[in-house]
Amino acid sequence: TIAQRRTALKQDMPRRIKALQARMRAHGVGAVLLTGTAGPGLFGVPKYFTNLSLWYGRAYVVIGVDHPEPALVHWSGFQAEWNRQEATTGWIETPDVAVALGSLAAFK
Repeated sequence: TIAQRRTALKQDMPRRIKALQARMRAHGVGAVLLTGTAGPGLFGVPKYFTNLSLWYGRAYVVIGVDHPEPALVHWSGFQAEWNRQEATTGWIETPDVAVALGSLAAFK
């Protein structure tokens, strides 16, 4: 089922990130920036680490050598909200002020 696939993906994501971080440490790299562009085959690497869903434009994934969760950055507030439901990372940022303010309201 979709729920089982999603659970398996969320369980495998830490392994993927830890493997990349081990290589980063071995080569003295503090962070990796991955770019994704909407279109067939153009956002595969960011999707591999976050389950990114991208309809148009670009998105960025930042993976720090010591941070357990990658950051997903969208310029589109709409896509950022969509990925808050679809992505395996909870760290999703957008410069879209309206969406950011709506997200901050959840903390009140």
